[in-house]
Amino acid sequence: MWPEVLPDRIIHWDAPIAVAISRKRKGKQRQALCMSLYFHKRTLHIAQLQGVPGTDPPKELRFWPVKFIEACQTFAREENLEEVRVPRADTLYSYRNPTLNPAASSEEREQALERIRKTMELLYDANARTLGFVLDGDSFKWENTTSVARLSPATSAST
Repeated sequence: MWPEVLPDRIIHWDAPIAVAISRKRKGKQRQALCMSLYFHKRTLHIAQLQGVPGTDPPKELRFWPVKFIEACQTFAREENLEEVRVPRADTLYSYRNPTLNPAASSEEREQALERIRKTMELLYDANARTLGFVLDGDSFKWENTTSVARLSPATSAST
């Protein structure tokens, strides 16, 4: 049976590098917002953007997914990476197979599924597009136009 009150939710990380913001609730530090990522070649891949249900971020963090993605873009510029990638929501396991309350009616589960998917589409797809990422296969891609690796030999030789 599904418990009336869910225990403190912990975040299950999808990638080896994680960034988390904790919040004090009821006198305890609790995970609130997170992002996990990894690097492959000269690309930073964001694997996960997740907020813990029931978290009410402070006003300055209302648009936390955008802030996390922008931080990755800044890091890519500073470290001369070529790209930042954000997965399409519908490619993620948690989009296709979200955890639903088994005790809920089929109608309630369908509504929860719709809500979860819409939220994930906003977190990943809408925010990536807002920040100028372009769809490229299973992910949205942002190219660092200042990356030295992107400059052609002719361009590099002339400067």
